[in-house]
Amino acid sequence: MKLNYTFKQIEKSEAAIEFASAKIEKLTKFFFNATKAHVVFSMQRHLHFTEIILSGPSGVVQSVASADSFQASIEKAVNKINRQLARSQSKMANHKRPQQSKTGRLARMKANMEYDHQWQPGRRSSKAA
Repeated sequence: MKLNYTFKQIEKSEAAIEFASAKIEKLTKFFFNATKAHVVFSMQRHLHFTEIILSGPSGVVQSVASADSFQASIEKAVNKINRQLARSQSKMANHKRPQQSKTGRLARMKANMEYDHQWQPGRRSSKAA
């Protein structure tokens, strides 16, 4: 995985980079086959902000967190991504296959049925007039 780090208005910190890379590698090993990760560290007044963007073949996941230290903000951002990935995994595990859903069965039925070319919506039939 390709990791990119950006530091806005602060100096580069090797400790923050190592901590973030360890957390992201652990996260992606279990949930997400990410190909790129972009981590942005910034500071506003006394708050440390961390933004993590993971992108891969199955989509993009993003989180932003702030705390009093970079380690705490990284932890919060990784926890947010963890919740997002767990929610998307449960949605994928619990959804029905399109063929078995109600709309899928109707689509199969319509393919087998004939279409009445004389009927038009909103018009009365010529026999009733």
